[in-house]
Amino acid sequence: MKSKNKSISLIRLAVGFLLLLLVITFSGCIFFAGSDTGIAVPNITVKGAPSDITTLSLRITGPGMSPVESYYSSVPSSITIEVPAGKDREFELIAHVGPSSPSAAVSFKGTATVDLAAGETTEIVLTMDLNETKLVIPDSKNNRIVQIDDMIGGGWKEIINTDIGYTPNLAPFDIDFDSQGRIYIAIFTFSSTDNFIIRIDDFDAVTYTPIIMGKASPCIALAVDRQNGYVYYSVDLGTDQLYRCDLDGTNDTLLTTTGITTIQGLAVDDNGILYIAGNDGLDRIFQYNPVTESITATYSTNINTAGDVLVKEPYLYIANLNGTSGYKIIQLDTDLGFIAAYGNQSAAVDDIPGNFYGPKRFLAILSKKIAILDEASTNEPASFRGDRLVSIGDIAGTGWKTYGQTGGGTGQFEFYWAC
Repeated sequence: MKSKNKSISLIRLAVGFLLLLLVITFSGCIFFAGSDTGIAVPNITVKGAPSDITTLSLRITGPGMSPVESYYSSVPSSITIEVPAGKDREFELIAHVGPSSPSAAVSFKGTATVDLAAGETTEIVLTMDLNETKLVIPDSKNNRIVQIDDMIGGGWKEIINTDIGYTPNLAPFDIDFDSQGRIYIAIFTFSSTDNFIIRIDDFDAVTYTPIIMGKASPCIALAVDRQNGYVYYSVDLGTDQLYRCDLDGTNDTLLTTTGITTIQGLAVDDNGILYIAGNDGLDRIFQYNPVTESITATYSTNINTAGDVLVKEPYLYIANLNGTSGYKIIQLDTDLGFIAAYGNQSAAVDDIPGNFYGPKRFLAILSKKIAILDEASTNEPASFRGDRLVSIGDIAGTGWKTYGQTGGGTGQFEFYWAC
């Protein structure tokens, strides 16, 4: 690992991402650690926020104190706020991106936990990392990627190959984001001379950055480790299936995955542990340590053609394409212990909450919602077929919403199979 920690200052390309330096002064006057009543003056430096943020939300919590919250409708040069001194003061700053920004990012977040002693000055660095995104959708059969703001299709934008100077046609299969909100796209191609993974900065992009050239078979899944600056990706066929590279595509490395013969979906947690939806003779979910290149846990109960996995700490979610009734979306803890499951197979095209065509892949970050590409294959009866997005608030299906239908126009999709 080459100095890829969260204190690194990142510069966003193409849209002029600048580092925002924000000095915030806090003071407090209470008894702490046996000292006399005094003043704590932590100096906070904020790094990595884009230039197009418009508002800030600050929250400070800790033992023995009520939460301190402030909202700023414009970006100040400094903030003074009273905070009780004490142990384990957690600072959370959310920077909200302006609605006119072309970025896929909605907000960035920086956190730190420190002890604040009265009469002492503490230097704190908050590195802003990606917190929320818009919905960015791999619409593979339509040879485009689509971005929308919400589950009613607001702000619809799309990119095809000619928009960014890419040849041949785009066939996006999976999408993820780095800590700056840049978009990584896995492309389904059988050509070893085509770009296999590319990156664009946002939906105003007129060019792309090649990350990895093609291998012997198509790219099926990718996951960006935003904490450590890695891209993990898998290929469709053969024994050499799981790879890792740096964000610019350098240091491309084949990882050992003894026994895993198919990898359909990838996700990585805050500790750099990888989760794999795949097969080793049985459909399973694998917990995988990329440092030791070893499988550390497996889960197989009620798994049938799991298409994807999603980490939302402290949980792991599984899109279980052909799962039995009640097991279309499965929730585990990050040690692969079962918690709950949700969803059924729809007997017809409908919008009854819980009835899926076939949950294929999760979309990446969108606040606390779980967004799913829901599609039935061409092998299913016509009454099962369709292409749409599904959004749920939790594993109980709270706030079930759908958007889209099969087709090639605005508000229409053909994700992976032509219906």
